[in-house]
Amino acid sequence: MLPEIECVARDATRPIPDLAERGGFDRVLVDAPCSGLGTLRRNPDARWRVREGDPARLAEVQQAILCNAASVVRPVMTMSAP
Repeated sequence: MLPEIECVARDATRPIPDLAERGGFDRVLVDAPCSGLGTLRRNPDARWRVREGDPARLAEVQQAILCNAASVVRPVMTMSAP
């Protein structure tokens, strides 16, 4: 492992203030869950596992994960023009 990289695993569906309090991170990698509906052609049986409200519920989970992950990303420092 590289010393510049810190791997942290958290439930990002919930706020993660302890990481933000430590100063945050330059980058955050999120592996958000997907519906799998894009694979229907290869996996036609998947359509029988998805209920009507599942995509909307999944979208809410994805949004929570992305918002919580974004909350621990450091602001970008911009350089002002001379």
